Amino acid sequence: MRRIIVLALLLAASALALGRATNAKKSPAPDTAQAVEARQRAYLDALHKRDPAAIGQFFADDYTFTDVNGNFMSKAQRLESIKSTPPPATLDFTDLKARIYGDTAVVTGRVTSAAGPNGQALNNRTIWVWSKQGGTWRLVAAQNTNIAPAQ
Repeated sequence: MRRIIVLALLLAASALALGRATNAKKSPAPDTAQAVEARQRAYLDALHKRDPAAIGQFFADDYTFTDVNGNFMSKAQRLESIKSTPPPATLDFTDLKARIYGDTAVVTGRVTSAAGPNGQALNNRTIWVWSKQGGTWRLVAAQNTNIAPAQ
């Protein structure tokens, strides 16, 4: 399980390094950050609505998701999971921050819910990796990590 998480993080870091190396001299245009943030908001809106068809349009064909238990899902598996899992009572996304590296963007944030899909509260850190493909920002990877309760 840890190997999968480490692999996902290494892949995300590699994408970031590649984007940084190829665009080291250029700062992202403000409209680029705004475009990613707009796509992120639209994606989160589709998640709130539990609309698999709309959600699937944000995913790249090779999209992968790693959940808090280290389960690794393909695009098809993630969409099936969204369809088959009862929606959480609430779902809040906060502390969102987008960083742009050429045609790659990383959005980090926090996901909380009073009662998640399994009835337990959610308190996660999350990361989404976006890639500009054919002029459109697509999600290529995402991962959620539990935040341990304060001791």
